[in-house]
Amino acid sequence: MATEKPAQISFAAMAPQPDAAHLNAMLASVLRAQAKMFDPILRQNIELLDFLCGRFKQDRALLADVARASDSHAAVACCADFVARARTDYTEAAGRLGALAAASTEQLIEAATDEATALAGGNAKAA
Repeated sequence: MATEKPAQISFAAMAPQPDAAHLNAMLASVLRAQAKMFDPILRQNIELLDFLCGRFKQDRALLADVARASDSHAAVACCADFVARARTDYTEAAGRLGALAAASTEQLIEAATDEATALAGGNAKAA
């Protein structure tokens, strides 16, 4: 006695299949969103790298100043000045990067919202 297996139901076959134009529109929307989201991240990276480049140049200058110092008191004075400037520079950079991060977050949310709206059939804001 052979038992008959029940027929398999394919739910994937029941789902409506998107057309090529819809898939292309979805892909374009995702790519637009990614481009909008990468821009603020790259701006933050550029700002940070510019800051670090300046700090590294100042580090090199400190070494030259200490090497030229006439005695240990002059060398310590060079280091004290360096640390005071560095503290100010890092504080200012933290403020700039914090403000840029807040603006970037806002831009990321707006880009994601716009593209989600467009995917849902609404109109996204112009870039």
